[in-house]
Amino acid sequence: MIVLPDTIALAPDVAQLASRLIGSCPEFGHLAALHLSCYRSQAALVSKGRAVAAALLDPEHLGAPAPLRVLVRFYLAQAADWRTPDYVLIVDAALFDGSSDTEQERSVYHELCHLEHRETAEGLPCFDEDGRPALRMRAHDVELFNSESARYPDALLEAAAAAQSALPRLVPDPKRTPAVLM
Repeated sequence: MIVLPDTIALAPDVAQLASRLIGSCPEFGHLAALHLSCYRSQAALVSKGRAVAAALLDPEHLGAPAPLRVLVRFYLAQAADWRTPDYVLIVDAALFDGSSDTEQERSVYHELCHLEHRETAEGLPCFDEDGRPALRMRAHDVELFNSESARYPDALLEAAAAAQSALPRLVPDPKRTPAVLM
């Protein structure tokens, strides 16, 4: 029996979508051996103060005290046939399920873009002890990934609109003394 908090449930449909993208997109070739667990959260997902449809987490580096990380990994492994996942993809049930198929695909694609094949200082690919590509989380190219904007052209328009709406907050008022940010 799988025991998960009331607000989280396994999301086999999201796992299927991620698997399809990994198998069909050459840019995800390094993810072929990835053990990804997917969950649907009834609680809102918030990142940097805004609601997000999906989030990718590394169970080895959760921002929690060590005993809590062990407990979280236990629950994740229990839900995934007792194998701790390499990464966890969580979708916000309300935002994700309320979006179109293309938007859902784009959300999962975006999260998968965060996983890149780690390289040595010489630029050679790294592998783990099982011979699988060693992965690491990667930051955005801008607010989205170059490959994401190429695959989903509307993403670029949405990002531009979001940047335009944020512009008044980003441009300092010349009549005010600028704050020094450290």
